[in-house]
Amino acid sequence: MSIGCSVTGDVNKSGLREIPSVDCAPHAHAITSRESDLLCLLVRGFTNEQIAKHMFVSEATVKKYLGNIGVKLGARTRTQIVVGALCAGLVELPEEYRLALAGRIPAETVN
Repeated sequence: MSIGCSVTGDVNKSGLREIPSVDCAPHAHAITSRESDLLCLLVRGFTNEQIAKHMFVSEATVKKYLGNIGVKLGARTRTQIVVGALCAGLVELPEEYRLALAGRIPAETVN
């Protein structure tokens, strides 16, 4: 399933991928594959209902996953979860979001 999300990490001059700071999200390594799937949808702005439909789970399961992710990332809100996931290198912003932030495309065109 492709949803335009990928794991990130900068590549330095010697071609090695730099590992995100551990201080950013000390338990990020414990994120499961299903939680990673949810993070990719969350970063794209999906609601709990949309995430549940996309992942074929109940909204209660989505809320449970969000709670688990929040604990692992030290986050209490959806926004904190997204920022923590981006900071820890668990996901990256979709291309259209980066282009909008850089002013290369109108923000209104990003859903």
